[in-house]
Amino acid sequence: MSDAQPLRHYSRKKFFYRLFLRRSPRNAAVFGFGWMLFCLLSLPGFLLLVVFPWFASVSKANFHTIIGVLCLIFFLFLLFYCYGLFMLGFAYSGLVRKVLSARKVFQQSAAICALFIPAGILVIGPILWKQKQKTALCLASAAVILMILFFLIGSRNSPIPLGSSWILNFGCIALFTAALALIRDNRHFRPASLLPLFLLLLYSTGLLIYDRTLSAEIAEQRDMLARLTGRPVDPAGFWREQEKGMPLTAEPLAPLIASAPQESLELPVLPLPGDFLTCLQAYRQANPAFMAAVRELRQLPPQPIRHVRPSDDLLASINLSELNSLREAGRLTAGELIAAAADRQAVLRLNADLIRLRNWCAADFSLIAKLVAMSIEKMRLDSLRFALAADSLTDDDFKTLASEQANWGDIFIDAFADEATAFESCINFVQSQTLQALSDRPTVLPVSVQRFLPLEVGIWLKRDWRFAQSYYLLGIRLFRKSAPASSGTVQASQFTDLNKELRRKGFLLSGMLLPALNMIHVKQAEIEDAKLLADTAFQVERYRRKYGKLPETLEALVPEFLPTVPLDRMNRLPIRYEHGDLKFKRPGKPEETHCGYRLYTCEYDGKNIGGTKARNTFAVLFPAD
Repeated sequence: MSDAQPLRHYSRKKFFYRLFLRRSPRNAAVFGFGWMLFCLLSLPGFLLLVVFPWFASVSKANFHTIIGVLCLIFFLFLLFYCYGLFMLGFAYSGLVRKVLSARKVFQQSAAICALFIPAGILVIGPILWKQKQKTALCLASAAVILMILFFLIGSRNSPIPLGSSWILNFGCIALFTAALALIRDNRHFRPASLLPLFLLLLYSTGLLIYDRTLSAEIAEQRDMLARLTGRPVDPAGFWREQEKGMPLTAEPLAPLIASAPQESLELPVLPLPGDFLTCLQAYRQANPAFMAAVRELRQLPPQPIRHVRPSDDLLASINLSELNSLREAGRLTAGELIAAAADRQAVLRLNADLIRLRNWCAADFSLIAKLVAMSIEKMRLDSLRFALAADSLTDDDFKTLASEQANWGDIFIDAFADEATAFESCINFVQSQTLQALSDRPTVLPVSVQRFLPLEVGIWLKRDWRFAQSYYLLGIRLFRKSAPASSGTVQASQFTDLNKELRRKGFLLSGMLLPALNMIHVKQAEIEDAKLLADTAFQVERYRRKYGKLPETLEALVPEFLPTVPLDRMNRLPIRYEHGDLKFKRPGKPEETHCGYRLYTCEYDGKNIGGTKARNTFAVLFPAD
C-alpha cells in the first residue's frame, strides 16, 4: 500500500505535466498565448454566425431553453479559455523559476501576469535581458509599441484608421510569439505549440475572404437590380434622383399637407344614400384651403416628390407626410365623381383627375406610396359604379375607360427598388452604429475582440443583405412576367423556398422586412382583377343597352362583346356573375336586397364564397323605381 500511493500521485502528476506542457515553459507559453487569443477572437463570430441564427430559426425554443444554451456556451468558452490561461500562467511561473531563479512570490506574480495579455512583457523582458537575447528583446519591444498603437485605435480622436488595427493586431501577435519562441529553456521548440495561432490565422483569413466574397456577390446583385429596374438602387443614387423631384415645400404640396382634414370623407356604398351630398357640401365648406390645394394639384402633371434627407441617412426615417394628403385628395375626388355621376363630362374629368392623383403616388418613394396609389385606383373604379347606375356614359366612353391601364408590374418593380435601397441604408446604419459604439463607448470586451467585431458584424449583416437582394430579384423577375403568364397565388408561392431559408438561417433584418413582400403579388392581382371586373361591367352595360336586358351569363357576351369569358388574375379562374335581386350588406346595418348585377372573383384560396361575402366585387345596383 505504501508503494501504490506514490505511483498513483505520479500518474496524476504526469498527466498534469503533459496537459499543461510543464516540461517546456517556452512551448507552454506559446501554446497558451495562442489558445487564449483563439478563444477570445473566435467567440463573437461563433455567436453571431452560428448561435444567434440558430436561436432565430428555432421557433419553438422558449426563454428557458435559450438561457440554458447560452449558459452552456459560456461555460464551455470559460473552460477552454481557462485552459489557455492556466497554461500561460504556469509557463510564466516556470520561466521565471528556471531563468531568473526568482523566489516563489515572484513566480506567482509572473503567473498573475497571464490574466492581462499585455502584461506578459513584464515577464519575458527581464528573461530576455538575462539571456542576452538582443533580437528577441527588440521583437518584444516592437510588440509593445504595436500594442500601444493598437490600444490607441479605440480612442475617438485617433488618427489611425480602424482597418489598420488588423495589421497592428497580427503584427503584435507575431512579434510577441517570436519573442516567446526565442527564449531558451533547454528544450526543443515544438512547432505543434503554434497550432492555436495557426487556427487563429485560418479563422481570420477565412473571415476576410468570406467578407470579400460577400461584398463581390452583393455588388453583382446590386448591379443586376439596377439593370432590371433601370434606376440606381444604392442610397447615394437615390438621393441624386431625389434632387429631380418637387420639394415638399413647393406649391401646392405644402398647403395640401398643411390643410389636410383631420377627419376623412366617408365614401358611400351602393345604393347612394340621400345624405351623402349634404355631407360632401359640409366637407367642402369646412376645408376651403384643402379644396383649393387639391384643385391646383389636379392640374399639374404627376412627378416624383423630393423629401428631406434625414440626419441619420436612414431611408426608413423619411417623413412621407404627403401620402395621407394625397389619399384624402383621392377620396375627395372620388366623392365628387359619385355626386356628379349623372353628368358625363364631370365623370370623365374627375376620372382623369383620379388617374393623375394615382400617378402622383405611383411616382413617389416607397412601397407605401404604391399601395396608396392602389387604394386611389380602387376608389376610382368603385366610383365608376355610380356612373354606370346613372347610365351617363356612352359606348365610346366605355372603350376609353377600358383602355386606361396602369402597369402595376412596373409600379411595384419601382417599389421593390425602393425597398432594396432602404434595406441597404438600414444595413449601413446598423454597421455605422456598431463602429461608433465600439470606438466611442467603453465596453467590457478586450480591445482585440472589439477590433474583430466590425468584421464579424459586417459579415453577419452582409449575409442578411445578400439574402434580401435575392428576395428582391425574385420579386422583380415575377413582376416582369405578363399578367396571363401566371396567377397571383402562383407568383406568391415562388417565395416558399426563400421563406423557408429565411426561417432556417434566422436573418434579423430580412425577417423583419421581407416576409410581407410576397403578398405584393397578391395585391397586384387584386387591383388588376378590380380593373378586369370594371372592364367586364362596361361590356355588360353595352349588352344591356343593345338588347334591353341584362345577360343571363357572361357566355352571352361572347364573342360580340368579349372574345372569351375573362379569367381572374388571382387564380386564373373565370370571374363570377349574378344579376337580379342581390343581397347587399352595408357596414353596421342589416342585410338589404337591391336590383342590379354583380361581378366578383374567387378568394385567394380559389373558393367561391358568393358575391355578398367576396372581397373583390363590382356591383351595379339600380335605384328603386
